[in-house]
Amino acid sequence: MAIITPLFASCGLIEFEIDESAQQAYDMHIESDTLHVMKGESFRLSVSFTPDSVSNHEVFWQTEHDSIIFIYGNDLMAVGEGDTHISAISVQDRIADTCFVRVFSPWEIDSHEYPYDMVLYADVKVGGKVPTDSMLVGAFVGSEFRGIGRWQQVGDVKFMTFRLYSHFEGYNPEAGERFRFVLYDRHRHTLRNFPQRIDFDGETHGSPGNLFELHLP
Repeated sequence: MAIITPLFASCGLIEFEIDESAQQAYDMHIESDTLHVMKGESFRLSVSFTPDSVSNHEVFWQTEHDSIIFIYGNDLMAVGEGDTHISAISVQDRIADTCFVRVFSPWEIDSHEYPYDMVLYADVKVGGKVPTDSMLVGAFVGSEFRGIGRWQQVGDVKFMTFRLYSHFEGYNPEAGERFRFVLYDRHRHTLRNFPQRIDFDGETHGSPGNLFELHLP
């Protein structure tokens, strides 16, 4: 953590001089050093102070690219896709911390672009538990989004149903239509990859009584 001194304002941004040798009585940290955010989403940013007895917890925020991230007060809005950094600067003593932000495209699909599909019934667990409502699970071929899990329940069994889309009919090893699955936590703003994979073959996989396992530790 560094203490910084404002130098001048230009185009609405303040530039600072960093004094690495200056002594500080407390630390301030953004809650995460990396954020993954879906374009179109917004949430409130926060920082933590050590010790918590610091009298003034006010901060102001800056972004490297306001075409990617727009910040109003303490609220972040993901307005464009790409990578950038945001910085929090404490009103008291001008202590700063920086966070990397990646904004990715919304998980949307035009099913008319894909002539073939298959259905997957999956038992989804994260840390041995059913994911919370803030978590989404998407299916991809490479970096191309191909489907999203939707919750269903039969009796006491809760599971996710995926409709997975493909350009090819049936199993085609030369096409490489292998699906990977990604967990997006909209509360923690993280992306995690499930270890399981499945090839497109046009068949139904799993059933409410015999679910395909999608488990993350």
